[in-house]
Amino acid sequence: MKNIIMLSFLLFSSCFASDIFGFRDIHWGDKLYRLGQIENPEKYQKHGKSFVTKKNDYLKIGDANLQNITYGFCDDKFCYVECKFYGDENFNKILPVVEEKYGKMQKKAEYDYFLRKDNVVIGLKYNYLVIINIDLYKNGVNDL
Repeated sequence: MKNIIMLSFLLFSSCFASDIFGFRDIHWGDKLYRLGQIENPEKYQKHGKSFVTKKNDYLKIGDANLQNITYGFCDDKFCYVECKFYGDENFNKILPVVEEKYGKMQKKAEYDYFLRKDNVVIGLKYNYLVIINIDLYKNGVNDL
C-alpha cells in the first residue's frame, strides 16, 4: 500500500514539474556563484538581472560550434541561457540535439522554432538558442 501511495505521489508531482532542470551542470534557481569563474559580472546588471559568461566555457552543443553562452540570473537565481552561433550548418546540428533532449519543436517559420514545456520556454532561431524558466525570469519573454 505504501508503494502505491508513493508511486501515485511521484506520478502526480511529475505532471506539474518540468523535466528541463536547467542547462548543463547549473539548475534553475541556482545562485550565480555555481557557475564558477565568470567574465565581466558587473557589466550586464540591470533591474535585478545579471547576464554573464563563464570563463573557459565549453562552446559546443553536439557537433555545433557556439560563439558564446550567456547565463541570466534574476535576483541571483539562474533563469535564462542563450547560446549564440552562426550559420546554417550549426543551426542544422543544434536542432536535432535539442529535439532529442527536449521533444519536437514547433516550426514558426524558416529558422524559427519554439517549444514550451511547463514553466520552460525554448526558442531556436537562425543564430541563437534560448532557454528560459518563465517562473524565475521577470518580464520580457513575450518576444519569443
